[in-house]
Amino acid sequence: MARKVVSCGRDLGSVSNLPETLESAGHDGFDFVSLFLVNPRYKRDHINSQGCHSFANRSEPLTRNDLIMPSGEWMSLIVAKMSPWIQVDSENDDVRINSEKALMEELVLAAHLNVPVVMMSLKNGYCVNLARCLSSHGGKMKSNQAFWIQVPLVDQFKTVVGLSLQESLREDPWEWWNRLRTLFGNERKLCVALVLTESLPSSSVLDRWFG
Repeated sequence: MARKVVSCGRDLGSVSNLPETLESAGHDGFDFVSLFLVNPRYKRDHINSQGCHSFANRSEPLTRNDLIMPSGEWMSLIVAKMSPWIQVDSENDDVRINSEKALMEELVLAAHLNVPVVMMSLKNGYCVNLARCLSSHGGKMKSNQAFWIQVPLVDQFKTVVGLSLQESLREDPWEWWNRLRTLFGNERKLCVALVLTESLPSSSVLDRWFG
């Protein structure tokens, strides 16, 4: 029976010195680090004062210089996290459109850096537009880039019984994930990254994740 290799990474926010961060993580025995490509505080406004949906003019760079590390390290040691403020399925048109442009901008940056994995959080089951954006990016870039979707492992099974579809999408993380992977279609590129809670949920909830 072949041995399974388990990789362990360090999850970070925004770092000021990436080479030093990687060196420290490697020294501590980690195989990779996950971090934001763009500082989360750097929220771009792609909608100008006239309400036009176009990229805002700016003179400052989007993020750090890509030459601070060899391309091989970008390809093997980095998991790129998307900005947490992005909400591509927001009911607010301006928020949604601004988020779409920011997400595509960051996905293109990750592809330019040859980062193999992009990670983002799924906060509810309203993910039709997210699935469309990820599918569109994958089709345009023609890359093997994978998407890790952070979903909380929370025991809410008892609150889901008897709920409507709309209520289930809001309450049950497994339903969020199942809806996204169904909409996306290409399961080889889409992986779940479960966010573990302080206590394990019920066995019925775990069975669905393992099932």
